[in-house]
Amino acid sequence: LMKAKSGEVEATIISADELTKTQLDTVAAAMKSQVGKGKKVILSTEVDPSILGGLQVQIGDQFLDLSVGSKIDSISRTVA
Repeated sequence: LMKAKSGEVEATIISADELTKTQLDTVAAAMKSQVGKGKKVILSTEVDPSILGGLQVQIGDQFLDLSVGSKIDSISRTVA
């Protein structure tokens, strides 16, 4: 709550492998454009090989699943 009042937004990036500095900078820049002017993104990262590839992004209470694992699950449900 205190962070929200000070204009800070916490975000967590989950990837199958550790992100390089370039990848992290690219993701951070994209996130800054989504949270609005004057807000600072506090970024943390996690590695979860079970997502197989892609990213999962948690910004506040919003969750975006761009992982390969979720795409495979989605296709499996469609085909089954």
